[in-house]
Amino acid sequence: MERGTAVEDPEHLKDFRVGSPWLFWQQKRYVLAFLVFLANVNMYTMRTNLSISIVAMTQNRMNLLENGTVENLGPEFAWSNIAQGYLLSAFFYGYVCTPLLGGWLSKKYGGKLLFGGCLLGSAIVSLLGPWLARWSFYAFLVGRVCVGLLEGLAHSSNYYLWSHWIPPVERTKITSLSLSGNYVGNVFSMVFFGFLVQRTGWKSSFWCSGFLSIIWFLFFWWLVSETPATHPSISKTELNYIQTSINRPENAKINGPVPWKLMLTSMSIWAYMMVSFCETWGYFTLMTLLPKYFKDVFKIDLFQSGILSALPYVCMFFMMSIAGVTADIVIRKQWLSPTNTRKSFIAVGFITQAVFMRAAANWGTVMGTVFCLVIAIGASSLAISSISVQPLDLAPNNASIVMGLCQTATCITGVLSPTIAGYIVSTENPRPEEWQTVFYIAAGTYLVGLIFYFIFGKGDMERWDLIAKDDNKSCSTFIFKSENH
Repeated sequence: MERGTAVEDPEHLKDFRVGSPWLFWQQKRYVLAFLVFLANVNMYTMRTNLSISIVAMTQNRMNLLENGTVENLGPEFAWSNIAQGYLLSAFFYGYVCTPLLGGWLSKKYGGKLLFGGCLLGSAIVSLLGPWLARWSFYAFLVGRVCVGLLEGLAHSSNYYLWSHWIPPVERTKITSLSLSGNYVGNVFSMVFFGFLVQRTGWKSSFWCSGFLSIIWFLFFWWLVSETPATHPSISKTELNYIQTSINRPENAKINGPVPWKLMLTSMSIWAYMMVSFCETWGYFTLMTLLPKYFKDVFKIDLFQSGILSALPYVCMFFMMSIAGVTADIVIRKQWLSPTNTRKSFIAVGFITQAVFMRAAANWGTVMGTVFCLVIAIGASSLAISSISVQPLDLAPNNASIVMGLCQTATCITGVLSPTIAGYIVSTENPRPEEWQTVFYIAAGTYLVGLIFYFIFGKGDMERWDLIAKDDNKSCSTFIFKSENH
């Protein structure tokens, strides 16, 4: 087989690829995918535990005296809506600073240490969260910023691991299944943490998320290797399948210099960042504010608001798996080109989200609002499954850098969205009309992102991604196998 040509998977490897997911523990790339799934669960529990806890931290506490009188002790933390907005967005103040650094560090030093170590650090800070909150508002704010700094490093470094481990024909499926851990983390936070906080107090959500992440780190460090070739117990069949599928030629120096100028002037990279920015705006609006929305508009308690907020993400978890598998089938069967597959999935997801998010803002009943949000968030999985794999589509040899660039741009939404909502929604008497404005802004961003991506987006590898080992010239002879399938 000539190196650098686009060919089908060898026949003796096709059955291995198709049947393997059901016995995922026997194959190391699926073990890695499962552990990244759990990592995303843990990262999102540490990211969103405050969204649940802050309701309990700032609500009035009642004390029943012996004579039957109910004494109002006031909230434990008398933070205004604006202060709460800063706390909810503090994670992203840190997150915005480190994704690009994480991509560069992983490309230079490897992804395993960075990815695992940053989650361990986040776990320790999460465990210290209740103590920091009691110490001072600003100490707690700094702690949330630190969690963001560490998770920003982790998220982009994960794509360095993917660039070594995922065969091109499994990209969307594996990244989608792994990223669905984000939504499991949301559901876990909103339902379990809602119950836990109501029963045992707000501090338990920080302790639980930190402890689970430490357990995860022990398994990750034991079971994962930097590359398939360095894994001590990978089978020869799987190693051959991964290396043959990726088929990275010798002059593809993945740890070589980053083509910054070509990358930053690529319109397909900008289209990817724009569509990611718009998707994340709507996503983080709902992720951080849904429990508060149900409390303000429908006056329901913490546990019920947690369940209602989690229902859309249950749908999204299942839809992510279906969307990822379907996109890979469409590309492999050549029903659509990679570019048209990405554009079609993103278009359906964005249009559905915009329509049903506006409907949710105007429905006026709990069940009608939840129904619209389930449809909107479930449909977003079609878009996210294609958006999440774009670094590997466009620049597999620099995927961690591209992801770092994108995360740096998109995490600004995590800062702006809850902060703007804090200014729009009043502290003393929140009205449905104020929340409608928040939803309208999110719906509008989807349409802007879709138009920009349709003009400039693509799903094929950029020619500049392969940098010659010695002369730093762009190489046009290499493409991943199945890139055209």
